[in-house]
Amino acid sequence: LRDMPVLCWDRVRYIGDRVAAVAAETAEAADEALSRIEVDYETLPAVFDPNNPTFPGTRIDDLFSSGRPEFLMYGGNSADSELVGFAWYVKTTATTPPPGFAGNNDWWHRHPTLCFNNDMRVIANGPCTSNGTNVNLSEYWMSHAWIVEGWNTKSDVFMNHHPCLMPGGPAADGDPCWDVAESGGGH
Repeated sequence: LRDMPVLCWDRVRYIGDRVAAVAAETAEAADEALSRIEVDYETLPAVFDPNNPTFPGTRIDDLFSSGRPEFLMYGGNSADSELVGFAWYVKTTATTPPPGFAGNNDWWHRHPTLCFNNDMRVIANGPCTSNGTNVNLSEYWMSHAWIVEGWNTKSDVFMNHHPCLMPGGPAADGDPCWDVAESGGGH
């Protein structure tokens, strides 16, 4: 397991980072100790702008490369989680998706907003309802490839046997095939 410090000691990164702890024999002594804690904060320049995100040091850019996915997707957060898929992201203001694998059967789509936790893991598809950071991804097209049968999430399905992939491209939104896909049928 990775060490997870309980307190921050050099810098805090977000509101709620723990900077001090108190141990006392009585509640009154704890309150007295808390009143004596002083912390000086220096505002640092933002490193990540959730309204106009860039991902320096990653492969997320304006180019699509089928052999180099931007994300590996795992079926959990533990060290022994299995690889279940890949994701490609392409930044562009174009209103049509980028060309990809075999052409029109790629299901490129956008998530206008994703909710990330403080470790930059996606915790919700859409705006945050409580803790987290809303990240504007409206300029990012994405496509997923699930490599383990049965792994799909609503509206994020790419498999060679997907019921909504037609010779001319994906079926239109509202087509009954999406109901089958979202329930995991057809796999």
